[in-house]
Amino acid sequence: MVSIIVVDDDPDVLDGMEAVLKRAGHQVRTAYDGRQALYLLKQAEADLAICDIMMPEVDGFEFFRTLKKDHPSVRFFAISGHTYSSKMNLLGMAEAMGAEKVFAKPVTSKDLLSAIDSL
Repeated sequence: MVSIIVVDDDPDVLDGMEAVLKRAGHQVRTAYDGRQALYLLKQAEADLAICDIMMPEVDGFEFFRTLKKDHPSVRFFAISGHTYSSKMNLLGMAEAMGAEKVFAKPVTSKDLLSAIDSL
Protein backbone atom coordinates (compact mmCIF):
# COMPACT_ATOMS: atom_id res chain seq x y z
CA MET A 1 0.00 0.00 0.00
CA VAL A 2 1.21 3.46 -0.94
CA SER A 3 -0.01 6.64 0.77
CA ILE A 4 -0.97 9.03 -2.04
CA ILE A 5 -2.19 12.62 -2.31
CA VAL A 6 -3.96 13.41 -5.57
CA VAL A 7 -4.14 17.12 -6.43
CA ASP A 8 -6.40 18.38 -9.22
CA ASP A 9 -8.93 21.19 -9.59
CA ASP A 10 -11.25 18.93 -11.61
CA PRO A 11 -13.54 17.00 -9.23
CA ASP A 12 -14.18 14.29 -11.84
CA VAL A 13 -10.45 13.60 -12.15
CA LEU A 14 -10.10 13.51 -8.36
CA ASP A 15 -13.02 11.13 -7.92
CA GLY A 16 -11.88 8.83 -10.73
CA MET A 17 -8.27 8.62 -9.60
CA GLU A 18 -9.30 8.16 -5.98
CA ALA A 19 -11.57 5.25 -6.91
CA VAL A 20 -8.90 3.54 -9.05
CA LEU A 21 -6.18 3.96 -6.44
CA LYS A 22 -8.35 2.81 -3.52
CA ARG A 23 -9.48 -0.24 -5.48
CA ALA A 24 -5.81 -1.08 -5.94
CA GLY A 25 -5.36 -0.97 -2.16
CA HIS A 26 -3.70 2.42 -1.75
CA GLN A 27 -4.44 5.02 0.91
CA VAL A 28 -5.65 8.17 -0.88
CA ARG A 29 -6.30 11.76 0.12
CA THR A 30 -7.41 14.41 -2.35
CA ALA A 31 -6.92 18.16 -2.66
CA TYR A 32 -8.34 20.75 -5.09
CA ASP A 33 -5.13 22.80 -5.24
CA GLY A 34 -1.54 22.86 -4.05
CA ARG A 35 -2.32 24.90 -0.96
CA GLN A 36 -4.79 22.29 0.32
CA ALA A 37 -2.34 19.48 -0.53
CA LEU A 38 0.45 21.15 1.45
CA TYR A 39 -1.92 21.43 4.41
CA LEU A 40 -2.69 17.70 4.14
CA LEU A 41 1.02 16.92 4.09
CA LYS A 42 1.51 18.89 7.30
CA GLN A 43 -1.14 16.68 8.90
CA ALA A 44 0.44 13.42 7.70
CA GLU A 45 3.22 12.63 5.24
CA ALA A 46 2.53 10.73 2.04
CA ASP A 47 4.68 8.47 -0.11
CA LEU A 48 3.55 10.01 -3.40
CA ALA A 49 1.88 13.17 -4.70
CA ILE A 50 0.13 13.05 -8.07
CA CYS A 51 -0.51 16.61 -9.12
CA ASP A 52 -2.07 18.51 -12.00
CA ILE A 53 0.09 21.35 -13.27
CA MET A 54 -2.50 23.97 -14.24
CA MET A 55 -4.58 24.89 -11.18
CA PRO A 56 -5.76 28.10 -9.52
CA GLU A 57 -4.18 29.38 -6.31
CA VAL A 58 -1.04 27.21 -5.95
CA ASP A 59 -0.27 25.52 -9.28
CA GLY A 60 1.58 22.25 -9.74
CA PHE A 61 4.98 23.87 -10.25
CA GLU A 62 4.75 25.93 -7.06
CA PHE A 63 3.45 22.90 -5.17
CA PHE A 64 6.35 20.79 -6.44
CA ARG A 65 8.98 23.39 -5.45
CA THR A 66 7.55 23.53 -1.93
CA LEU A 67 7.20 19.76 -1.79
CA LYS A 68 10.88 19.24 -2.69
CA LYS A 69 11.95 21.77 -0.04
CA ASP A 70 9.64 20.83 2.85
CA HIS A 71 8.85 17.15 2.13
CA PRO A 72 11.82 15.78 0.16
CA SER A 73 10.90 12.14 0.73
CA VAL A 74 7.54 12.50 -1.06
CA ARG A 75 7.75 11.32 -4.65
CA PHE A 76 6.02 13.30 -7.39
CA PHE A 77 4.06 12.50 -10.55
CA ALA A 78 2.83 15.38 -12.75
CA ILE A 79 -0.30 15.26 -14.87
CA SER A 80 -1.74 17.80 -17.27
CA GLY A 81 -4.46 18.17 -19.83
CA HIS A 82 -2.57 21.20 -21.15
CA THR A 83 0.67 19.57 -22.21
CA TYR A 84 1.64 22.69 -24.15
CA SER A 85 0.66 26.15 -22.94
CA SER A 86 1.86 29.33 -24.63
CA LYS A 87 4.40 27.19 -26.50
CA MET A 88 5.82 25.76 -23.25
CA ASN A 89 6.09 22.02 -22.78
CA LEU A 90 4.52 21.77 -19.31
CA LEU A 91 5.16 18.07 -18.79
CA GLY A 92 8.72 18.45 -20.03
CA MET A 93 9.23 21.28 -17.55
CA ALA A 94 7.86 19.11 -14.73
CA GLU A 95 10.19 16.31 -15.73
CA ALA A 96 13.15 18.72 -15.80
CA MET A 97 12.23 19.85 -12.27
CA GLY A 98 12.46 16.25 -11.07
CA ALA A 99 9.00 14.72 -11.47
CA GLU A 100 9.49 10.96 -11.52
CA LYS A 101 6.68 10.39 -14.01
CA VAL A 102 4.62 12.68 -16.20
CA PHE A 103 1.25 11.88 -17.76
CA ALA A 104 -0.92 13.66 -20.29
CA LYS A 105 -4.61 13.55 -19.40
CA PRO A 106 -6.53 11.37 -19.59
CA VAL A 107 -4.29 9.03 -17.62
CA THR A 108 -5.17 5.36 -18.00
CA SER A 109 -5.59 3.28 -14.87
CA LYS A 110 -3.11 0.75 -16.21
CA ASP A 111 -0.38 3.36 -16.79
CA LEU A 112 -0.92 5.00 -13.42
CA LEU A 113 -0.91 1.78 -11.43
CA SER A 114 2.10 0.48 -13.34
CA ALA A 115 4.04 3.67 -12.53
CA ILE A 116 3.12 3.38 -8.85
CA ASP A 117 4.16 -0.29 -8.81
CA SER A 118 7.53 0.70 -10.28
CA LEU A 119 8.25 2.87 -7.23
